[in-house]
Amino acid sequence: MLFQASSSDQTAVAFTLDGSKPGELTQALSCFNTHRVNLQCIQSLAPAAQGGTTSASDAFCFYVVMDGHATDSNISSALADLKKLTPVSLCTPMLCCAVH
Repeated sequence: MLFQASSSDQTAVAFTLDGSKPGELTQALSCFNTHRVNLQCIQSLAPAAQGGTTSASDAFCFYVVMDGHATDSNISSALADLKKLTPVSLCTPMLCCAVH
């Protein structure tokens, strides 16, 4: 569910990368840079911290909080590019990202 856009919106997404290719995270983050999206927070969660056991095929989960609403053209374009690389889920900005 998306809330109505305001002047102080933030959008949070989660995506996973398996780490099998060099530069995978750089490529994912470049989607935001290409569309001039300002990131406020990037947090990673290792597979073991997600409650499982680690192996070479386990994916790292990344949470990203950005300035703007998901319907803003630059954010929707960045998310469309990111979805070409990996599944993306909208989520609630996490407390740990909000605390500086």
